[in-house]
Amino acid sequence: MATEVDICNLALGHLWESTKVSSINPSDGSRFANRCAAFYPIARDNALTAHDWSFARKSLAISLASDGHFSGPYTYQYTQPGDCLVPRKLYPSGLDHPDFPGLPFEVETTDSGDIIVTSTASAILQYTARVTDATRYPMGFVTALSWQLASFLAGPVVQNKSKSPTQAQAYQQYLYFLDNAKQVSNDTRKTADHTLLDSYRPDYMNRVGS
Repeated sequence: MATEVDICNLALGHLWESTKVSSINPSDGSRFANRCAAFYPIARDNALTAHDWSFARKSLAISLASDGHFSGPYTYQYTQPGDCLVPRKLYPSGLDHPDFPGLPFEVETTDSGDIIVTSTASAILQYTARVTDATRYPMGFVTALSWQLASFLAGPVVQNKSKSPTQAQAYQQYLYFLDNAKQVSNDTRKTADHTLLDSYRPDYMNRVGS
């Protein structure tokens, strides 16, 4: 299991920097820790949004926003969860089959935050959550994230190091390891059975033959 500090030191190591940080939250006060503290949350969220990671996948019954009604192509509006980075799938309450393809929805913004609009009166949202506990990250994700962070750190932190990767090179390494981590993550999910949508009937509707 890796920690935030482990990932930061791994990123610095990618850039041929031998100095290690001991803390970024709060910062240990060093120049490297201050930079890691500034860039790590951005790199983390960027890597999390890049894929439907199983370790960051969350399903939640979302609450109606305001009076619940939406004036537009959809009927209802819901409050987007505060830890939601990317909404992935929405399905009606009462149908929690993992292979259900999901219902149409869109994300819109308001003065008070983002809302999710759809045409179902009771909704479950599946989304990528902001997972801040680094000990929960698979090692493939840790490696990819460390290279993403390295691409951010390359310019302002590493100077006059002829052997260290450039920002562009570090970013290419991030894409390479990100793709590898995605492949491992995809192995944990089955192919969707889209026939479920056709056979589904909400609880308040009479089922054929019942």
